[in-house]
Amino acid sequence: MKILKAEIGVPATLLGVPIPDSENPIIAAPVAKANVVVEIIEGVRCSDTKDAVEEFTYNLARGLEMDACPRARVKADPGTPIGGLYAAVTAAIAYQVARWFGEAPDVLELVELARLAEPLAVDKQWAPVIDALRLSALQGAPVVYRNEEEYSTLPSREQLSLKSVELVKPKARVSRDSLGPDPYNALIHLMGVTVLEAALQSRESESLGPTLIRLKPIHDAVALAVWGLTPRSDCIWSPGVPGEFELLC
Repeated sequence: MKILKAEIGVPATLLGVPIPDSENPIIAAPVAKANVVVEIIEGVRCSDTKDAVEEFTYNLARGLEMDACPRARVKADPGTPIGGLYAAVTAAIAYQVARWFGEAPDVLELVELARLAEPLAVDKQWAPVIDALRLSALQGAPVVYRNEEEYSTLPSREQLSLKSVELVKPKARVSRDSLGPDPYNALIHLMGVTVLEAALQSRESESLGPTLIRLKPIHDAVALAVWGLTPRSDCIWSPGVPGEFELLC
């Protein structure tokens, strides 16, 4: 039995809105803490359940033909973002499984390993969200991420702290067909360049928080246009696991 005990940063998506039929960059950053214990119990096979984390461990162990089962115990405060917690815990499991095999993969390899075991229905628009959350958790830092060829950590002098106060599962209100190709592509481009501009500004100022506040109106506008999420002045609609947004305040 091998055990990992750690305090992990729980990330959240702070800029970037999934848009159907697109793959835009995302900024994710730690906003809370949780304590996790991951055990690799040898000689035991994982069982398939409806719990997402347990299904993740089942897929991972089966895919790697492990004669062992990873198990995780988590302690987190109320209001910890659910999507970020799921991403952080599954990233920790992937890390511990790699150690069990005697490997020392880099963070992108761990994100790829976690992606292969993913039990959730992650489509093109949501893949950057889950990957960015896992990458931020593994790095313990803010990241801007689009895919494995395009990511970097971001400087931040402040410690961000947010709590989840509401969870919704909205339906997309627009599509390429309903808006037309040109307006739809313009919407995708607006959100994408806003995230890249935020990354540039945060590097120049070495401060992520004020940059996110300045560009929040665009995030809010896209969330409203695409998902019908009414903006809140001191809170942000943060995409988490596929199909879900959490209101973080």
